[in-house]
Amino acid sequence: MINGYFRNEKVPDYVIDTTIAHELVHYMHGFNSPLPKMYKHPHKGGIVNKELKKRGFGNMLNLERKWIRNEWKNIAKEEFKTQKRNGFFKWF
Repeated sequence: MINGYFRNEKVPDYVIDTTIAHELVHYMHGFNSPLPKMYKHPHKGGIVNKELKKRGFGNMLNLERKWIRNEWKNIAKEEFKTQKRNGFFKWF
């Protein structure tokens, strides 16, 4: 699971798609994969976003950034309340 909050239908597909692409870039750079590690740090110098832009995700990155800035906090609050109400936090 990448992010359990993605089950919320208010999260747009482009946010989910961009997140999956982001994780795949980490994999191809050798992080949590059998491939040789290409970099010492997974985000140093914006390497993930550079790779995503190179592969045509530039517009989706812009949409995702704008959506996260304006909407993500509300989704997280909503999901946190749902988890608390459903007893998810009783384990802690």
